[in-house]
Amino acid sequence: MLFVLSPLFIIIYYIIWLDSGSGVIFMQKRVGFKGAPFRMYKFRTMVKKAEELKSKYMYLNEARPPLFKIRNDPRLTRIGKFLRNSNLDELPQLFNVLRGDMSLVGPRPFICEEFERFESWQKERLKGRPGMTSIWHVSGNYVLPIELTDWINSDLEYIQKMNFFLDLRILAKTVAVVSSHLNDMILRGIK
Repeated sequence: MLFVLSPLFIIIYYIIWLDSGSGVIFMQKRVGFKGAPFRMYKFRTMVKKAEELKSKYMYLNEARPPLFKIRNDPRLTRIGKFLRNSNLDELPQLFNVLRGDMSLVGPRPFICEEFERFESWQKERLKGRPGMTSIWHVSGNYVLPIELTDWINSDLEYIQKMNFFLDLRILAKTVAVVSSHLNDMILRGIK
């Protein structure tokens, strides 16, 4: 997949670089399999000091604590908004998959600061290797406001039922969802 997608990686890399300069790949510490921390890679979608600006925009948070999510985050760059909406910002996580930190399908890894505030039953999701996509992402429930309990229950359900064919179905749905998002954005751009 990395070889096939390498032209897309190069195009996205240079578009981000032209839009907002260096620091094209964003690395963030996340909680992985069995609680092991790792650095997750993404294409940078926000201004360079986005983490420092988080407290400034806390009043816009549309998720319930400990999560922090804003639908139209003012920290997003011009190209960042497109990358987020199309999910193309997630592509560098293929390197995390190659390293063994993540798998293609599994519970999405949380930021360490958010995860520290989880209850013990919510931490059961660590029994599954984090994934680039999940049941939660393809279920249509990934809209704000996010219910953390529903998200965690979805992850726990996946871990209990985890098998090759379920992963194939989730991957197929992911391709359909991403294609649909891209198609919608193209159609909106034409209009």
